[in-house]
Amino acid sequence: MKKITILVLGSLISTSLFSQKVDLDKSKFEVRFQVLPVENVPLDKRTFQVTSTLGPSVKSYVDENVLNQKININGWKKTADNPTVTINLDLIDFSLISSKLQEEVNENKDKSGKVISRTAQYFINAEYRQDGRIKISGPFSPKELTQKEIDAQKQKEEKVATNRFLAKTNLNAQAKSDADFKVENLPSSRRYTTDKYETSSKAVDFFKASQSSISDKLLRAFVDESARRSTDLGNYYFGFRPVAETEYLWIVDTKSHPEYQAQQDAAQAVKMLFAEMKADEPIDALRENLEPIIEYFESIKSKYKTDEKADKKLRYGAFYNLSKLYYYLDKPDLAIIQAEGLIENDYDKKDGEKLVENAQILVDIFKKTKLNSTHNSPLK
Repeated sequence: MKKITILVLGSLISTSLFSQKVDLDKSKFEVRFQVLPVENVPLDKRTFQVTSTLGPSVKSYVDENVLNQKININGWKKTADNPTVTINLDLIDFSLISSKLQEEVNENKDKSGKVISRTAQYFINAEYRQDGRIKISGPFSPKELTQKEIDAQKQKEEKVATNRFLAKTNLNAQAKSDADFKVENLPSSRRYTTDKYETSSKAVDFFKASQSSISDKLLRAFVDESARRSTDLGNYYFGFRPVAETEYLWIVDTKSHPEYQAQQDAAQAVKMLFAEMKADEPIDALRENLEPIIEYFESIKSKYKTDEKADKKLRYGAFYNLSKLYYYLDKPDLAIIQAEGLIENDYDKKDGEKLVENAQILVDIFKKTKLNSTHNSPLK
């Protein structure tokens, strides 16, 4: 009888010690999805064109057609046939405004602070004028007005309606049409500083000899940056910009633990399945293939349900992994439910709060854009 009691007690002690020993480690996987636009336009209406107006100094470097080809909206079709959105890039001027010779004096001092020598270096500071702007015309949502702005607009409309000289004008219509385009002025100047030289004549001679190549280099930067900014703005408002990121799950890393192999297999499967994810293709097949993995992590929550630290840690991993998987399967509502479970589990609660915050942002984006996926096919 004593032997049996000792064996049972030893077994309980062993189980207790084991339950306190479980390590989790990060298992990375790649995800691909789209950053959704601020404005939502139906798929069959996602067409755009690019036009440009170039001043003589800019036209000497780049042709309008070449410049237009550099500007795109992800997920949209470029066409000149009644486009929904037009990006107009005006690059009016690029020219040298001024060039000034500058002197820089360096002093060498002894231990007492007395100046024992001075060395002068010379360089040229040049300033260039650049004149350009981007105008995007399209179906922009009206600005959400404050109550003060709403009241002011109503007063204006009443004044226009009751004034015999304004009643038939288009003042109110003009205010509404402002929502049809956005304009951004490009930086108005660009500076260039030469290397430093021992004499002023060397600095001046270098700038004179290199002025043409310097101007070409800066003009090229002005044009290329303007084209990139046009694309960035177009994508911000209307595009479906593809991105790739590295994410991770929390997986059991204690080889002696009974869940070790199952979690290693789950992590490997997640990595391989997500490797097939495309930003601009539906993920229905991925959702279906991940169902067994989701069911497995769900089972962990009920299988390890004590208040022991090891069980809490295992449940933490399950809640975390499920929240991440649902988030990247475009199910932010379900991601929030899992994150709230993580918080209630009372192990690393801050991780749960961050998961809720990120998922709620996606919920709000879906609501605003009237979309329900970050994997939308392009118009072809």
